[in-house]
Amino acid sequence: MNDQQPKPDSKKKPGSSSSSSSDASAFTQNGSTRLIELLTRSDVQAMLSTCGSRSVKGVRDCALMATLYGTGVRVLEALGLFPRDIDWEKGTLTVRHGKGNKRRVVGIDRGCLALLEKWIELRRRELPGSLAKVPVFCAYRKGHEGKPLCRKTIWRMVQQRAARAGIEKRVHPHGFRHTHASELSAEKMDLSLLSLQLGHASVATTAKYVRALRPEAVIEFMSEREVL
Repeated sequence: MNDQQPKPDSKKKPGSSSSSSSDASAFTQNGSTRLIELLTRSDVQAMLSTCGSRSVKGVRDCALMATLYGTGVRVLEALGLFPRDIDWEKGTLTVRHGKGNKRRVVGIDRGCLALLEKWIELRRRELPGSLAKVPVFCAYRKGHEGKPLCRKTIWRMVQQRAARAGIEKRVHPHGFRHTHASELSAEKMDLSLLSLQLGHASVATTAKYVRALRPEAVIEFMSEREVL
């Protein structure tokens, strides 16, 4: 779990909560225990619904969150995507510079791909000139057209969307990756395949990742024991 995003400011922000939930688990890193509050599919859908379909920002934000959720890529990996990295026919994205500067190909489901395509089509109309060398997720305002987005901008956007959706748990961009991994694990995806999708250095890393995100198996086993 060492690809966890930096811990945000300790002050409570919109879209965050210090309370625990049934979707929470914890992992230990560097001697400290952190709480992971997984986003549910309903949470994600609620956040996407705040984007609407009329504003350029809304369509872009929706596509970005759908990409994070639908592929499990890290934020910087998503921000490093270019149009040439999208294979519309196969339903894949090519991450050219992942963690450790490693290249990998990830799958994306058709629903999320459709939201990404909507943004690509809109930005062709809204942004002037050739977009081949412009990142997929870029600025669109006058004077900043085509410029890369920064991670802080994405962090702020996700928290604002969560607040609008009425989500009280702690929400951050890396949470989409947690949810993606947890859902694939629950669907019994082979660990070796999940490791490739997430871009982990080894299957052992993925196993540790999944254990932290999905402690249900241990909980179920313990609940069935009768010791008294």
